[in-house]
Amino acid sequence: ISRVGLVYSGNHTILTNDEPVEYVKISVKCKVRVKEKDCPTEVKRNIQKALEGFLDPVKGGMEGKGWPKGHPVYTAEIRTIIGRVDGVDTIEDILICTEGQPCQKDAIRISPIAYAVSGEHQVEVM
Repeated sequence: ISRVGLVYSGNHTILTNDEPVEYVKISVKCKVRVKEKDCPTEVKRNIQKALEGFLDPVKGGMEGKGWPKGHPVYTAEIRTIIGRVDGVDTIEDILICTEGQPCQKDAIRISPIAYAVSGEHQVEVM
């Protein structure tokens, strides 16, 4: 007999079976150069929204179909998400951080039973 339960994560309820699930909070620190004609405050806000959407266990990931369980968080994917935001000229630096680990420049590996979820992002615009 398989039990089905509901797991609350952020603003979402996820239907699960008896499999154990973990949620790993991911924070991004980045420095971004904004195009001259664009408002830095607006670009910063849009980057934060894009990161929150990407790191959503239900609607996130590269395909927008939810974060794949156990999928590492790669800087290259974060760079793609930030680069798609209107007003971004260049991305100077990116670090990916999670609790209990040093920040990384390339990737954060998560448990095979874990989903990445959005943490607090620090976006510096220049």
